[in-house]
Amino acid sequence: MPWVKHGWGSRMKVKLVQFDKVEIIRKPETQKMEVEFLNFTEKELQLPEQYFVPGCYKYTIENGLIIGNRSCVVGDEVYIDTPNEWSRKEFLEYVARVKKVHRQEFSFLNDYCEETGEGTLEIARPYIHIEEEVIFCGSVEFWNFGFFLTVLMQKIYFAIRNDASKSILVPICSAWQSDLLRKFFPKVRFIYYDPYQVVSVARATVISWPGFGFHIASDYREYIQKIVESSEFDISDERKRIWLARREGIYAQRFEMTKLINMDLLSNGYIPLYPELLPIDRTARIVRECHSIILDSGSALFNLIFAKNNVSANLFESRPEFLLNHSRFMNSCNIKSRVLFVNVSSEISTIRRKLFDPLKYTGNLN
Repeated sequence: MPWVKHGWGSRMKVKLVQFDKVEIIRKPETQKMEVEFLNFTEKELQLPEQYFVPGCYKYTIENGLIIGNRSCVVGDEVYIDTPNEWSRKEFLEYVARVKKVHRQEFSFLNDYCEETGEGTLEIARPYIHIEEEVIFCGSVEFWNFGFFLTVLMQKIYFAIRNDASKSILVPICSAWQSDLLRKFFPKVRFIYYDPYQVVSVARATVISWPGFGFHIASDYREYIQKIVESSEFDISDERKRIWLARREGIYAQRFEMTKLINMDLLSNGYIPLYPELLPIDRTARIVRECHSIILDSGSALFNLIFAKNNVSANLFESRPEFLLNHSRFMNSCNIKSRVLFVNVSSEISTIRRKLFDPLKYTGNLN
């Protein structure tokens, strides 16, 4: 390995670079935003009528290191999984921003210069070496259910559509992640590793980040839904209207709002569903069969990937900074989507009117 000559475990000079020789496996596209927004001011709602979805690419590295979930080091160059369409300036600004917000994400980069992308690399032993040729899809450091389902699993889908013959190297830090991969990719051979472990590879095909901003491709969504349809879970309870509830409120203002309208939800035929308490198969089937969903912004949102096209989804959102990403996702699910802004000054009567008046619930859940 070339790392020995650099003095493994000692500091070495590196620079951030973007791959210029890539193969397109999914073309970029432009999507029209068709989500309805309620209770937003013009200042809060500054979304374009259309948005750009980067493509998905693959490239090959030899005798390199995989470090920090989505970074590859070859020689003195560091490649970070970002959309290939970004300019050099956009790329460096993104890395600098993530490094500040999520301090562990690029912690292996020291003495880092935001303007040039140059710094020093320090990695200590031990590390894992894989001799066989693999596919690496990576993910993000602080992944959650949404990132895993829309970013990592979508890249795996694109990878196996392109080449199903190789093993896929995946960083895993929770049991639910490997469980999801077994359920939705039962024929794929995965090589799991600790995301804090450095991996050296003789040769790896690297799949770039598709659909930046949680956008999902229609064929990936269809693939997921076909597997859900084949699930053997019984859903005889016929939940036609559900609300994806939370056991505790990380964002108190939205959580408190949901508690205030609990009786309204029940009287309008909505049955609470706590995704974290059910197997993913059962949650997916219930979402698949229901006609209307009310939910709070957060990880539960991404269960909408299982919903049918004619479902009606109402989302509570209190964070304008997440609005574009979450709206992109709902838009790509091809469902009837409404986003309702909720903050500390929201009046409960206004929320009730905007949420329930159009439903005109009469007891007929169909």
